[in-house]
Amino acid sequence: MRKPPMCLQYAIWAMGALWHPKYDRCADVFYKRSRYYAEADEMRVRSQLYRPLKESGEYFITIAHAQAWALIACYEARAMLYTRAGMSCARCCRLVHMLGLNKIDSPDDDAPETLGPPQDWIELEERRRVFWVAFSCDAQSSMATGWPSYINSDDIMTRLPASEEAFISGEEEECPFLDDVMKGASYSGFSGSLVLNHLLKAIMRHVHLIRPSDRPEDPTHGEFWKRHRRLDNQLSTLFMFMPDKFRLPENLHNPLATYINLNFHACVICLHHVALEVIEKHGLGDPLRKDSRYLLKNAADEIASIVKMTSHRSSLFSNPLCAFSLYSATTVYVYLAKEDPATGINPVDMSNLELIVNAMEAIGRIHMVTCAFLQQACLDIDNNGLSSTIKIPALYQYRNLFGGPASNIPLLARSPISKHTQMSSPLP
Repeated sequence: MRKPPMCLQYAIWAMGALWHPKYDRCADVFYKRSRYYAEADEMRVRSQLYRPLKESGEYFITIAHAQAWALIACYEARAMLYTRAGMSCARCCRLVHMLGLNKIDSPDDDAPETLGPPQDWIELEERRRVFWVAFSCDAQSSMATGWPSYINSDDIMTRLPASEEAFISGEEEECPFLDDVMKGASYSGFSGSLVLNHLLKAIMRHVHLIRPSDRPEDPTHGEFWKRHRRLDNQLSTLFMFMPDKFRLPENLHNPLATYINLNFHACVICLHHVALEVIEKHGLGDPLRKDSRYLLKNAADEIASIVKMTSHRSSLFSNPLCAFSLYSATTVYVYLAKEDPATGINPVDMSNLELIVNAMEAIGRIHMVTCAFLQQACLDIDNNGLSSTIKIPALYQYRNLFGGPASNIPLLARSPISKHTQMSSPLP
């Protein structure tokens, strides 16, 4: 068995050391060495046979180098080095395209091969997983910044990854394509987060790329509302056909189940926040508004319920992206309080909001990204004129955490509630 390249070894060590109580001080050293070796490999000659092609960059077109760049991008994103993460993600995505990993299961592929045939099903599955990791990095980078994604979901001809049990045991397992899952096909393990990323990316395009030709003022025939209904139906399908292993409260011990449920509800919030904004802007009538308001509040209450059930377990804190869904729920309670500033927020909603903020504080001690959401929650309350009715003293310490009252949250998380705050530049 060949030894993995040094860039991949150091990338693994960097990710393992990041935020570790004992080894965190080593993480930056490992990360810099990983980048150094990855960049050096682009200029390396594979063998004496290729001396005429010196510095041609052909050495690094391997599965291992795609894995290394994916881990480097993840490290940079978690360390809030967003511009570097974007460039590393781009390298990873281009590598998986050059390796043909986006069309592993295509019946007709006339493109020249850059990889030999896999030795067995495990190697084939590894290739699928590398592609889908690149897809996730690309989707999350796009959702955070609004930059265009590199991987078009319509061009994917690679099946979703198999379950962890099948991959570990080497037992071959047939899996659906991404489009099949959106129509109700079953999925497992890693595929759950991929379905979520695909949905969030679609909502991102819907919410932040509204064109005049979408006719948002026409709720019956406008393209905006057709997209809205299609996404709403997809969400309903995903909730209806959610695999048993991801259903709560039966699977509270499973961090992935918690993550998927939280963020499915966050998808509902993102979708209906913009729907309410369009309804109010164009005066589209009370029935539409009541429907979206009901779904918005129901999603926030479900998130609060999940937090209550998991607050004593580690599953809530294992993934920093859980903070996105928790912050989304806070925007709903701020929106409800803003509807009637004189009356303010009712006691039940206030209790839910405090619970969610406390959970975010606990996550923020481990994941710095969460602190940006806490800062934004504080700004949302202040700048919507609710500081006299919503009093959460613990939030005040986050107001100027990142050098001033600017938004450091992902673009996807920005709603009408947070538009009072100018977005921070991704540049340092």
